[in-house]
Amino acid sequence: MKSAARTYWNWLGSGERYAATERLLDLATERDRQLVMKVERGIVANIERVDNQQNIALRNGLIVQADRAMQQASIELSLYHRNEGGQPLLATRPRMRPLPTPVEPTITVYEEWLSRALAARPEFARLSLQREKLLVERRLAYNQTLPGVDGQITGNQDAGFGKSPLSGPNGLDRQVLMTGLVFQMPIQRRDAFGKMQTLDAQVSQINRQLSYAEDNVRAEVQDAFSLLERAFEFHEQAKHRLELARLVALAEREQLRLGRSDVLRVTLREQAKFEADVAEIAARQEFWRAESDLRAADTSLGLVVPASEAGTAELLPDEARAEPR
Repeated sequence: MKSAARTYWNWLGSGERYAATERLLDLATERDRQLVMKVERGIVANIERVDNQQNIALRNGLIVQADRAMQQASIELSLYHRNEGGQPLLATRPRMRPLPTPVEPTITVYEEWLSRALAARPEFARLSLQREKLLVERRLAYNQTLPGVDGQITGNQDAGFGKSPLSGPNGLDRQVLMTGLVFQMPIQRRDAFGKMQTLDAQVSQINRQLSYAEDNVRAEVQDAFSLLERAFEFHEQAKHRLELARLVALAEREQLRLGRSDVLRVTLREQAKFEADVAEIAARQEFWRAESDLRAADTSLGLVVPASEAGTAELLPDEARAEPR
């Protein structure tokens, strides 16, 4: 169920975005406590604290939006997450886990999924059964064009009058045993030959459908694998951007501590880091969505959520929960 897997990854991503927004708010809240002491000592003007309080209000608004997005994702996930009675269950935040780190796809992965898809897709089994049925019917039609040879054995025994006097007073009845070979050649064979031609055409059509189905599956797997490769590359760039933004924001906060910067510049650096954080989360989501599309090419799995080297993606029980990073 590709849609269920995509909904699951969206739910996990909403939790990580909420956690990123909380970290952004915590930075402004901690800075406000520091600014209070600096304003009291006359180190900085009170307007610096007012500017920071404005940031706190803004980030509190972001928290509300992130919480709404997380609730919406939980409601959408409840369509697939149900109890034993079939009633929808709302997955809470403590049951979330971090999105797994993307794993670089290799050609071996592509070949494995292609092989499994070609072996497991139901259209191949359906078309193969149809072809086998047509071949059986063709053999029957061909058999109807062939001559028939039947062997026969018949016998009779006379009773009552007519006993042979040569057998004595108690002579046996006359018995006759006959064997025969009957050869039959159908004169009108047009129906059988016509049936064979029709079945040959149908078998040829099934073979073309099988060939097209194979090409279609190959194209589907190739497209999904291409999307997976590009998603991995995009995540690598997003991860690099996040690391650079983190270093810049950290350096700007250090400059503020030394009195060489101001709240405005720190806010801009933190906002850039937050945006990079959200972009990296979205890149991880997109990678696992692409991985779900690749799995969807193999309908034999029947998995709602795929597994990865980073861990099995599933709803964890409360006692095994992990907070989003």
